Amino acid sequence: MAAKLSSEARNWLLDFFEEPFAGLRQPQDFGPRLRNVVMLRVVYETGMRVGELLSLKLKNFIEAGGGDSAYLDIQRNHHDVVDTRLHQPVAKTLGRRVPISESLEDQLKEYRDNWRSEIPRVGFSDEDFIFVVHRGGHRQGQALPKTAFSAGLFNIKQSNPALMPVHPHLLRHDWNYRFSKQADSEGMSFEEERTLREQLMGWAPDSPMSRIYNRRHIEEKSYEIGRKIASNTARIKA
Repeated sequence: MAAKLSSEARNWLLDFFEEPFAGLRQPQDFGPRLRNVVMLRVVYETGMRVGELLSLKLKNFIEAGGGDSAYLDIQRNHHDVVDTRLHQPVAKTLGRRVPISESLEDQLKEYRDNWRSEIPRVGFSDEDFIFVVHRGGHRQGQALPKTAFSAGLFNIKQSNPALMPVHPHLLRHDWNYRFSKQADSEGMSFEEERTLREQLMGWAPDSPMSRIYNRRHIEEKSYEIGRKIASNTARIKA
């Protein structure tokens, strides 16, 4: 399984995040498209699981203020009494706060205030879910099921062959790859990198998953160093 996005897929996604309505013509498609793009961007920026994404409520989106950046508050939600979905998505990891970019904050506000708010029967209480069904039917305005998210992602992937391997778990892998690169650039110790990764991913201390990702990072770094040594040896022989 791939551990990160291809350069082509990453570049296309980043462009897509900036131009979410590219190629659309029908007015009824704009709201669902922005919802799908925002959801995909949340996963890309935070590495959260789909169950956590679909469980986000209006109260979980905290706008920037007082010098602090915006963030999403992920909460444990097993047996949520207000969730009417047949297959309730649940957060498998620990509750935590994950920061988001200013651009994603703006898109979340645009979706919430200008598109979600126009859906018939949609709720506006703190306990109502952020991402909801737009199309007409008995579930219009209610929490988006996982199957609808998968269908939306499939439609997005149809626009570019480079996106076909993209799936939520690959984006989670890619987030961990980018985290490792950031840890390197900041000169983090192995222990600090492991601890911060566990916090941002919602894993328990000394999580086996954290050790797996750190091991991948070590293997990649050792390969890069080994390649440099091999190249230096070749030049000496020449």
